[in-house]
Amino acid sequence: MTQSAPAILITGKPGVGKTTIVRKVIEQTWNMGGFYTREVQENGKRMGFEIVSLEGEVATLATKAVEIRFNNQVMLGNYKVNIDSIDLLAVPAIEKAIENNQIVVIDEIGPMELFSENFRNIVMKALKNDRITVFGTIVERSNQIADTIKTHPRVTLLHVEERNREEMYKLVISLLEAIL
Repeated sequence: MTQSAPAILITGKPGVGKTTIVRKVIEQTWNMGGFYTREVQENGKRMGFEIVSLEGEVATLATKAVEIRFNNQVMLGNYKVNIDSIDLLAVPAIEKAIENNQIVVIDEIGPMELFSENFRNIVMKALKNDRITVFGTIVERSNQIADTIKTHPRVTLLHVEERNREEMYKLVISLLEAIL
């Protein structure tokens, strides 16, 4: 039996540097596809998040802006989550990475993204394909769907804290280098 490709997921508290690690790993010259999220700030305050595909496409994931409404939105706390952005940017980016046999980057598997059934399905498709390497982040706090993903047999779960952020980055690099 051949060994399956790894699924490496980073977890940790919000703001600890999970996406920073993802973005540093993306800067490597590996064959990757998928997406990451980035914070949107106004006057130094977090106002929302964007989805950024590794091909450079950008869409609003969520916003606190009162004047903005999405056709297909759900509320999560003060955020309006744009399900269409997940379905029309994040999901196809993951699908394309799978089809192209790339390292699949998913940042993040979190409550906002998990509102999308299409997103849940594509994440499970990536995890079930043991020829595909998955790398990304997953929400730390308990979430029924995320907790199931965390215990998937292919998943190596790495817990990042401020004090071990650089070591986690180096560990991810070494794990990915071992498969390439």
